[in-house]
Amino acid sequence: MKIPVPHELLTVCMGFGGALLLILVTVTVENLILRRAHGLRRRRGALLSTALLADGVKLLSKSPIAHGPRRGLAVVAVLLPAVLLVGGLPVGSGLGGLSATIALADRWLALAGILAVAPLSLLVFAATTTPIRRLPLAAVIVTLVGGHAVLIFCIAAVLLAGDAGTDIAARSLHNWPLWHHPTGGLAFLGALAIISSCLRISFGGPGPVRPPAGMVDGPGASAALLYMSRPLLIGGAAALAAHLYLGTTTEASGLIWACIAVCVTLVVVLQAAIGAPDPEGLSRLLWRQVVPLAVIDVAWSVLRTAGVAPWN
Repeated sequence: MKIPVPHELLTVCMGFGGALLLILVTVTVENLILRRAHGLRRRRGALLSTALLADGVKLLSKSPIAHGPRRGLAVVAVLLPAVLLVGGLPVGSGLGGLSATIALADRWLALAGILAVAPLSLLVFAATTTPIRRLPLAAVIVTLVGGHAVLIFCIAAVLLAGDAGTDIAARSLHNWPLWHHPTGGLAFLGALAIISSCLRISFGGPGPVRPPAGMVDGPGASAALLYMSRPLLIGGAAALAAHLYLGTTTEASGLIWACIAVCVTLVVVLQAAIGAPDPEGLSRLLWRQVVPLAVIDVAWSVLRTAGVAPWN
């Protein structure tokens, strides 16, 4: 006898599996590219995935250090924006959980709001750590906030120009918003690369391609969740870029997954091109190059909406 599975439960399971796959894709691509960029030998395992899974099991198997309920709530605060970001993505790619009846513009605005509060969650967690462990975050918090502001500008530009559309599944190649927002797309990926570097500095951790220890300390489930929040946030934002600038379909989710993998790869390549994590260098790169690209995209979209652009 076949047991019926509620549609809501199936959606939750698909979203959870998609989130885990998104984490695995993000971390695998990042480690593969960064280790190559640093001239390190590739770890054993199919494209590093088995090695990463082994690291996760090892981290979970160790006895956690007792930090009290306040630290537990802080861990949830850090992880929550990443979970909400992935859960709010359009369905059809094995991700997302919002109803298809929600207007697309409202969905983009909601995801932009989640990105806006994401840096504040790190401040919540930092309040539960020692002053020494708060220093890595203090060095990059302004750059981190600026990077998220760039993501919001890019989303706003697409909405202002009316390029978000009403049905992303109906977009054809020549109707991709990316063609109208090349500077915004580049700014989105550049900001993501800088945000990834900032989070890497803040969290820290062991390993030859990671900076000195940051806010995350000790083994156990809490440390595993914190480390998972970073690739989930970066991967979720990369998935948002794929949905926002490109097309997708509910029939062939493999296409949007390929686009997500390409976006993740471009982010990591840009992150590797940035070089060694340098808070001051990241700040200069953001405010001198990435922010102007986002501002140009917003101004260009306003001009198009006003009908004063030459081709209008």
